[in-house]
Amino acid sequence: MTADPRGTAAHHRDGTGPRTGTGQGTGPTHPHWRDGGPRAYTDAGDAWAHAADDVMAVALAESVVPGAVGTGAAGRRTAGTGTAGARAAGTGGAGTGTADACATGTGRGTADAGPPRAGTGSAADAWAHRAGAGVTGSRVLDVGTGSGPAALAAARAGATAVGLDREPGLLRLAGDRARDTGLGGRTRFVAGDATALPFATDSFDVVVSTFGVMFAPDPARCAAELVRVCRPGGLVAVASWTPDGVMGRIAPTVTRRLPAPPSGPVPTRWGDPEHVRPWFAPLPVTVRTRVCGVRVAYPSVAAAVRVFENKPGPLRAHRAALEAAGRWTAARAALSSLFAEHNTATDGRLVWDVPYLLVLARVGGTAPRA
Repeated sequence: MTADPRGTAAHHRDGTGPRTGTGQGTGPTHPHWRDGGPRAYTDAGDAWAHAADDVMAVALAESVVPGAVGTGAAGRRTAGTGTAGARAAGTGGAGTGTADACATGTGRGTADAGPPRAGTGSAADAWAHRAGAGVTGSRVLDVGTGSGPAALAAARAGATAVGLDREPGLLRLAGDRARDTGLGGRTRFVAGDATALPFATDSFDVVVSTFGVMFAPDPARCAAELVRVCRPGGLVAVASWTPDGVMGRIAPTVTRRLPAPPSGPVPTRWGDPEHVRPWFAPLPVTVRTRVCGVRVAYPSVAAAVRVFENKPGPLRAHRAALEAAGRWTAARAALSSLFAEHNTATDGRLVWDVPYLLVLARVGGTAPRA
């Protein structure tokens, strides 16, 4: 890995509004959206869905036009503001709101991307328009696709996208979303493991994971697999919650009350550059990192707790263990306190500004302008 002298940019807290999600899910009722099933995951994943759209925006633009997203420090974009604002307001992922890509351009990268194309409404669409026709036909892999927001953003921009996940229910949901939005012809969703991707070497132009590989075992092997399937000159982009943000603090708040600590790697290590760099160090990549932000809202603290405690995944398994030990009531109260601690709203809602680390790795090339 070649080090980049510009280092890691800091997350701006300058009052500009980040991307906003409703925290309630806006999709239609679906046959396999049942209590505790994919609907709960999608509801709890609004922040993830919006951030996925933004990460794909940056990855597509940078893959076609290096430096297209600007050279300045990380910041937040709101519709119509910022030096390189996409001005993209509309719907995206599972919620609605304004576009917030982490790549606010300052210095050389100050060109305004302008409004998104008619009929779109996502940051990815606006940045893809900025990149031009070069996005069309790009081969994109979304690892840990879940319900498919990043893969769908790539397809909307004109790329052909493959989404990979281990959860069959989420893959069905992603496929249904693609068909419902007319993107079935440009997307494919497959089951697979991030530690052994079922694709040939150099298969993709862009490889993305938004809050996916951070939950997989053996992070160094995952990093190697992401790079292996990306062609020389292509781009790997990984987004992960930082340890200090509310998303990164949820698991520790619950697991510290378990009778025994959970085994395996800590997911939020993917949100810390000091842990990430050694995983990519042996690989033929040049890496840049920056901290970005996304905003998500729920009707109330209590509503958010209900969503997260029923969300499929490790948290629900931890809840079962804590209930068996008679400790869930205390853990749930601690979760409620954590949510309230990070709340920026004063009107009874729950609103978070959630930081995540974005890793951009150019395969066999110069560092992407993160």
